[in-house]
Amino acid sequence: MIRSLCLSTLAATLFVMGEPVSAESQTSSNSLPQKIDSILSAVAPTGHIVLATGSVFIRSADIAICTAANVGPEPMKVLIRIVASDGTVSYGGGDGNPILVEPGKTIYGSNSAFPADFRRCEFEFDGLAQNIRGTLTNEGQTAPYFALEAR
Repeated sequence: MIRSLCLSTLAATLFVMGEPVSAESQTSSNSLPQKIDSILSAVAPTGHIVLATGSVFIRSADIAICTAANVGPEPMKVLIRIVASDGTVSYGGGDGNPILVEPGKTIYGSNSAFPADFRRCEFEFDGLAQNIRGTLTNEGQTAPYFALEAR
């Protein structure tokens, strides 16, 4: 999202100016996006990250499914948690251990062995927040199917 906004702003600025910023931008159409990516990577915060979805009501007959997709360039270990309204945690896959997610791959964890309550998914990992996309879906006969994205 930030990359797209930066590229759009920069493209609009260059269009208004009517000329490229440097001779290098005339020779390679990919150089500008690559430079912006490297700048964003350099200034993006890294470290221990926890992304979470919003909470939704999951009925006892339904299944909460948490999925984590690695959209980054490096493998990452991700811990998936399903959290109840009182803070009780059940782990979605990996038995409480992080699961290695290769670039371009998706892992999931699910749980249906709990009473009806509000649930959310949490995704814990080390790295850049922009490299993991986490989602909660509710699946069952008594509830509509929906998905929430982690932030």
